[in-house]
Amino acid sequence: AKFEAHSAQVLDVDWQHGQTPVEESALGVKETLSNNRLQIFASCSTDRTIAICAIQQEDGRRTVRGNQSADGCFSVGDARNLERDRVDAHLHESADYISDHTSAGLKPMQILSGHADEVNAVRFDPSGNILASCSDDRSVLLWRLGVSTPVRRFDDHTEEIYTIRWSPTGSGAINSDVSLRLASASFDATVRLWDVEAGACVHTLRKHDKKVYTIAFSPSGELLASGSLGGQVNIWCVKSGALVKSFIAHQNGNGLASYKSRTEACNTRSFANPSADIFEVAWNSGGSRLAATSTNAVTVIELRNMSQLAC
Repeated sequence: AKFEAHSAQVLDVDWQHGQTPVEESALGVKETLSNNRLQIFASCSTDRTIAICAIQQEDGRRTVRGNQSADGCFSVGDARNLERDRVDAHLHESADYISDHTSAGLKPMQILSGHADEVNAVRFDPSGNILASCSDDRSVLLWRLGVSTPVRRFDDHTEEIYTIRWSPTGSGAINSDVSLRLASASFDATVRLWDVEAGACVHTLRKHDKKVYTIAFSPSGELLASGSLGGQVNIWCVKSGALVKSFIAHQNGNGLASYKSRTEACNTRSFANPSADIFEVAWNSGGSRLAATSTNAVTVIELRNMSQLAC
């Protein structure tokens, strides 16, 4: 299926997971915003917009539904209007049934406009009810499906925001008893942790020297890893915002030789490539290993014996 969702380069896409009913909150969410018959995804683009699209499973076939209205939007006045019957009825009016390999030029359910520059990333929260987006306009926006304006706006970064990640906590997550956090990584060399309910930044993580391109929460949600240009990977305590470990490229190329940093209260280990820029970090399922991409390799850091990682 091919969705004609944007007029310029598409930069990111994310599937909606969870769709867990939640109580009314500061974000105004009262109920689940989709149903188990629809698979919804969001995409973002250099055209400054976000597109919401849906694919539906029906009778063992893959069914793609698209709104063929002139403006390509699925307009509803309030998120509560996204009830199952209303959504299905509206989409059924313009349903396109396609096979696995055909391209129907489908339109998105909804187009979200609110950023003033390229939108770099989109992510649904664990419950599937809130969508976060970040942009070169230095802002993070939070959206509810069916509502055309953002419910939150964070403008504290001073340079472009490259990516965002939700913690695996809160409603819809395995660690549901821990508060939900949103992390944003910016070219201003900082990572920020946001309390989305309060609408405030709870921690600004400042120990990177260069642009931060990647962030990843540990499976428990207790730790956050971040990677930047210059081969630096930091591991932070989400609760306190403290720097727990720092890994940097080592000039002598001796692999993972450990030494005590004079400027940070942590051990520092090194990557073999002294010019390695870090563009992606990822935890394994047990939280005992962290993989980081470098210029020509992937380095796996063993963390299972590092008791200092405890927050």
